[in-house]
Amino acid sequence: MNSSSPAPPRTYFAATGLPTGYTSVAVDVGGVLYYDEPFDIAWIQGTYERTRRTEPGLTVPSFLEHLKGFYRGEPGTFLSQPPARDSWLDVRQRWTSLVQPIPGAADAIQALAQHLPVCVVANQPPECHTALHEMGIAQRVDLVAIDTVVGLSKPDPKFFRWAFDQLGWTAKDVLVIGDRPDHDAAPAHELGCQPALIQPDDCWQGPTDLDPRIEDTYRAIRKDLRTLRSRPAQHASWHLDSLADITP
Repeated sequence: MNSSSPAPPRTYFAATGLPTGYTSVAVDVGGVLYYDEPFDIAWIQGTYERTRRTEPGLTVPSFLEHLKGFYRGEPGTFLSQPPARDSWLDVRQRWTSLVQPIPGAADAIQALAQHLPVCVVANQPPECHTALHEMGIAQRVDLVAIDTVVGLSKPDPKFFRWAFDQLGWTAKDVLVIGDRPDHDAAPAHELGCQPALIQPDDCWQGPTDLDPRIEDTYRAIRKDLRTLRSRPAQHASWHLDSLADITP
């Protein structure tokens, strides 16, 4: 091939096979150990209920337009006002009761940790640590690094570097497992780690009293976000169906 020819585009999923040669593993939480969506949907529902107390004429269709606008980054939606902040505080107080573990994830971590050093690196509220302890994960891993505690967040590679430095790990020997190409694969690739991505399923459950129109709109938004987030991170990554793929 001519040296001036452009290199072929790289995709963020490897075509075949599983990662090899790593000696330690760093895992994300949301989309890998438990579902993110139950927290979001509880926050959205709480925001709707609180907003209706001050805006009794608010309809579900009107609220859904605000919901879409919020996820498009538009200013001035109901989801950026005080009722939304109060709803998030309520979600944090109920965090452990809202956890919906991804099937098999806790067992996989416990089995993996018997053979290799494992740490958690995640953008989560401090309550995540209690949730991971109740799942039997926190006490099995070497470190739980939470951005709200450490003061660094994904996708900044310094967050991963901080965790590796605490453990004395060498980046090139680490397999980083997450669900987002932009937040997980891109910084891992920049550090020289092996990135692996899990495509989370949609098996989470919304509350029984949730208006189905809100749930349907939110599910559609999440699907669109996954597509958008995958585009900026054109970094070669392994694809895992679940953590069980690498469990001894």
